[in-house]
Amino acid sequence: METIIRDQTQLRPVTPQAHISFELSRALDLLNNIDLSSDLKEQLLTHLNKASRISAQMETYLSSVTQPPSECLRDLERATLALPWQGDSDLARTLEPEMLSGHLEGQFLKQLVRFTKATSLLEIGLFTGYSALAMAEGLPENGKLVACELDETIADFAESYLQQCAAGRKVDIRRGKADESLEQLRSEGQSFDLVFIDADKPGYRKYLDQLISQPNSLLADQGLIVVDNTLYQGEIYTKPLEEMSENAQAIYHFNEYVRTHPELEVVLLPIRDGVMFISRKQRS
Repeated sequence: METIIRDQTQLRPVTPQAHISFELSRALDLLNNIDLSSDLKEQLLTHLNKASRISAQMETYLSSVTQPPSECLRDLERATLALPWQGDSDLARTLEPEMLSGHLEGQFLKQLVRFTKATSLLEIGLFTGYSALAMAEGLPENGKLVACELDETIADFAESYLQQCAAGRKVDIRRGKADESLEQLRSEGQSFDLVFIDADKPGYRKYLDQLISQPNSLLADQGLIVVDNTLYQGEIYTKPLEEMSENAQAIYHFNEYVRTHPELEVVLLPIRDGVMFISRKQRS
């Protein structure tokens, strides 16, 4: 019988905040099982328990205050977590449920679409469609979203759910390699008000260059690029470069590339695993 994941609490930590909570929890377990003088142990437990509560409960509180997800988003999250992510399935070999954007980031993206009054969106890295659906819910009636996805199986799954929701039917899925899809979109003369990048980390720089290259830029003149996982689980600021994972190294070099790019402005926010805003510098 296939093993499936039913609950977000079963997922491994993939954000700096989740890693902090995990490490604090382990420290508390260790401390409870070693012999120390009663006064010292009590003081350590008091401080660690307080830090653990603040860290572990923050995500829950943020989600509780944030606008609840639509029923379509809830259904899509449940269906995503219920897929066979463990064992010998094709999914387990190439993807993982931790790639789901989730409630907090989904609502953030939805509000961002509304605040920017974007009508044309591009997503590089669709996965099961959660972030695409959340952003599509923020679009006006005439809005559109083009989503690029390499994996055929996961693209088919996403499409089957997106087609069940009115907002989801605004999503046009382009299957295949993202760089090839981007060149096809350029040849079609398309441009986008807001772009969300959440795909293979070594490809980030190439996708950015494709988006902003002239002529026929895929990014509209006043457009905004939003890039996910730009803190990469805290690795990029807690480890030497040579000790980082391949993905973390890619993110480190990408962040440095953007930070020093003469034509771009950037801000990095600690939302989930790091969300970066990139825009062109405005000429005076």
